[in-house]
Amino acid sequence: MKIVLISEQQLLQNMLHIALERRNNVEIVGEYLEGKAALKAFSEMEEKDRPDLVIQGLKLADMDGIALTEQLRIQFPQLRILAVTGQSESRSLIPFLLAGGHGYLSQYPSDEEFYQAIDDVMSGRIYLNQAGLLMLEETCSHLSSLRDAVVHREVLSEETQPRSLVSCQLSEREKQVLHLYVNGYKSSEIGGILYMSVNTVETHKKRIKDKLNLTRKADLLTYAMEHGLFEDWD
Repeated sequence: MKIVLISEQQLLQNMLHIALERRNNVEIVGEYLEGKAALKAFSEMEEKDRPDLVIQGLKLADMDGIALTEQLRIQFPQLRILAVTGQSESRSLIPFLLAGGHGYLSQYPSDEEFYQAIDDVMSGRIYLNQAGLLMLEETCSHLSSLRDAVVHREVLSEETQPRSLVSCQLSEREKQVLHLYVNGYKSSEIGGILYMSVNTVETHKKRIKDKLNLTRKADLLTYAMEHGLFEDWD
């Protein structure tokens, strides 16, 4: 696997280089601290020498990292791109994914997580850590709420709003958590099944209760049965 590094700072570049040297079947074919220099080098490479993966920062000295991602994906559609950046998910995750990126780490992780991100991205998947997943779910939930507000011009009060409408505001992950919770699973068990921390499970449970305006487990069970969220998954 051929890799190019385009980092935000030399120290991070060195750390990534050292971590990659520990992997088998990895060849670092270029290292840059500026996006324009990387683009120029790409354009001069023969096709057989081009990398399979770019690991890049998003706060580069000479250009915006999102713009660099867009240009790389337009010129080299088969290229996979993993961001390792000091930019938080709330600032850059969505623009990076929309630009065509494939994985996002908002700080240098452990070597194990770094390798996992590389493996996922090169396997055709999108890699996000827990912070990225939670932010993406919040964004999707917010967009769903906005969609409902446009479709349903008459805004209903919280007391009169039908539960069927509220159910549309639950994200897919919240529906999964609700399903497991009403089926008797503990938060630690839910976290193990859905690959999230116990704190993240508890956050989802609180949001579910707030959205549905229900606090008792018995009421949540009734709601889940009424809306097809209690039955076993396919």
